[in-house]
Amino acid sequence: MQQAFARLVSRVFHGKGYDHEPELPDIMCELGYRYTEGAICPTDDENFSKSVEDPYKPYVLPGGRIPHVALTSAQGQLSSLDLIKQNFVFFTTETDSPWLEAAKKQIMPIDAFAINASSTYRDKNGAAIETWKLTGGEALLVRPDGIIAWRSGENESCHDERLKQALDVILRL
Repeated sequence: MQQAFARLVSRVFHGKGYDHEPELPDIMCELGYRYTEGAICPTDDENFSKSVEDPYKPYVLPGGRIPHVALTSAQGQLSSLDLIKQNFVFFTTETDSPWLEAAKKQIMPIDAFAINASSTYRDKNGAAIETWKLTGGEALLVRPDGIIAWRSGENESCHDERLKQALDVILRL
């Protein structure tokens, strides 16, 4: 609403008569909105509380959109976004990640994928690690609307329980 008002004042009233915040670029208004509360797990990252981000340089934190990564499969080329359908989706870059098994043990269905050069959905250039800013042991839980719900820590243990706790926070159980 603040951006809609800023655009009204800037474009219709030519900036006169009303105080308003600066206009953001269209791409930030359209694709850079971030949730800072709701069906997400908060984090202590300094950027978490920001309500907008540059979609070309996303924070890759809960509340923001999961960035696209180009993938290939036996059926051809696709986007990592194509894997997000009606369930929560868990992304990791490690084939043997314990998060994949933890996702299977939850009471709700979670689609879980390892994205790397040798996985079913191949990331030939290793873009997922860089684009999603994942380090060893980390994973991203994505809501069906493409918003990151939770980012796991690097050195987590008790993966099943930790994922259940995150889902309890997200779903307010």
